[in-house]
Amino acid sequence: MEHPLNDFYSRPSLFRALKNLESLGQIAKGGEKRGLYTLVGVGE
Repeated sequence: MEHPLNDFYSRPSLFRALKNLESLGQIAKGGEKRGLYTLVGVGE
């Protein structure tokens, strides 16, 4: 997986962060495409 964040953080750390943000209701999986997330509550 090529991404600038991987230069500083490991993949498992990034996936744990995504899981935590999702459990906190900050992001949600967006659609059927893998790896697509959307911010929750933007503009409210």
